Amino acid sequence: MRIGSNWIESERAIYADKADRIAIRHLTNDRLVAVIEIISAGNKWTRPAIDQLENKVQTLLGEGVHVLLVDLIRSSKQAPWGLPKFFGFSDHKSDPETTEEKPFSLMSIRAAYCPEAFIELVGVDDELKSMPLFLTEGRYILVPLEETYEAAWEGVPAPWKIKLEERKI
Repeated sequence: MRIGSNWIESERAIYADKADRIAIRHLTNDRLVAVIEIISAGNKWTRPAIDQLENKVQTLLGEGVHVLLVDLIRSSKQAPWGLPKFFGFSDHKSDPETTEEKPFSLMSIRAAYCPEAFIELVGVDDELKSMPLFLTEGRYILVPLEETYEAAWEGVPAPWKIKLEERKI
């Protein structure tokens, strides 16, 4: 057992390593074509964690793998303007910044010579929009995020629902 700030940092790193992601592979050759990444608090807690996330996304894009990032965690001191601005897929002036009213983001990134991002900013009470998940540069499917969230919420045990609702995240 570690005591002190090193232990806390290690615990956060453990959660970042357990980040939820879904890999989509091509049926005929098992090639990875797309990844859905659910951002965790550990992904945004420290600058090295954000750099690691950025490196992972850039590596996937460089390998031709399309990425959908679902970021429903409030911004950190490391990226106070949110992940869309941090990743900067355009000239930074046109990349949207998260705000108090819309602190979360959904980013679908098409892997191409010049990657292209489709970004939606989301507020606490907003419905999650369906987002494109590219399977090729020209083909995508819509991922029904709101319906998926609702189905997952239905499976949460009642005592945990109460605790989560009390936190008003």
